Amino acid sequence: MKPPEQIPPEFIEQYTMANKIKIEYWYFDETSSSDKPLIYSRDTIDQYIEEIKQGRLFYYGKMDRCLYQALKKYSISGMQVAIMGSQTPLYESICLAYGGHPKTIEYNRLISEDPRLEVMTPAEYDESPVLFDAGFSISSFEHDGLGRYGDPLNPEGDLLAMKKMKSMIKTNGLLFLSVPVGRDILVWNAHRIYGIRRLPLLLKGWRLLDVKWASLDRPSWEYQPVFILENSDTEGKNVRWVWMQMMLFMPLQFFMRSLRFGIKKVLRKAIRFMIGEASFIRLKKSIYKKGDLN
Repeated sequence: MKPPEQIPPEFIEQYTMANKIKIEYWYFDETSSSDKPLIYSRDTIDQYIEEIKQGRLFYYGKMDRCLYQALKKYSISGMQVAIMGSQTPLYESICLAYGGHPKTIEYNRLISEDPRLEVMTPAEYDESPVLFDAGFSISSFEHDGLGRYGDPLNPEGDLLAMKKMKSMIKTNGLLFLSVPVGRDILVWNAHRIYGIRRLPLLLKGWRLLDVKWASLDRPSWEYQPVFILENSDTEGKNVRWVWMQMMLFMPLQFFMRSLRFGIKKVLRKAIRFMIGEASFIRLKKSIYKKGDLN
């Protein structure tokens, strides 16, 4: 069924937390019919694993590097790992590259041609539930309940997904969670961006062990830190304080980047003026590999 292009009026107050969250629109219909499943081949997965071992960054760029850092610090070797949501076998491949055993749970139908990877729908999981040692939710739960991928509309779909994960992961097991972070915004029906209001609700009931984040060239929905969570009631890091640190970090990083590029631009112009255009070009070519005048 095609997801609605506008938020149904009866759901607006719930989706916006009583009108406390801004609404923007960016519509997608990425549902797929069961007769056209996504096929994950062994060759594709092997190719991903080879690139991952070389440190390649993929669609989310620096977020992938943050995930690599998290997996080096918090090992999943030998663990049964739930991969929540999937459109390509990338994060299944990352799991394999770091020694885990992935099982993907996705609303749309998947077919795995690789014996190292099991796939199922949420309904199939509910029929035969198992406990996992760890889980990946990489840019997944922020979509839950918005209908974009064929899931039912539910204003608390993301919160319910996180609550369900507590019943799927063993006590003291790990969840590697990545969602967009910034100001609280509902971007219908693309995703949610988590701010100081909704992020604490999303992480409620989990112990926040660590956060890996990186600078970006510009603020956007692509700012997706990796939260390392433990299925434990023990108190961890303060979520609101961590969010404030990230929000302070971003503008400072953008300012420093702009300042650095501004100084480099002035220096380039001064050198070009002093030695002439032709000499400047020769100088630039001679030191290009060092990156001094790029």
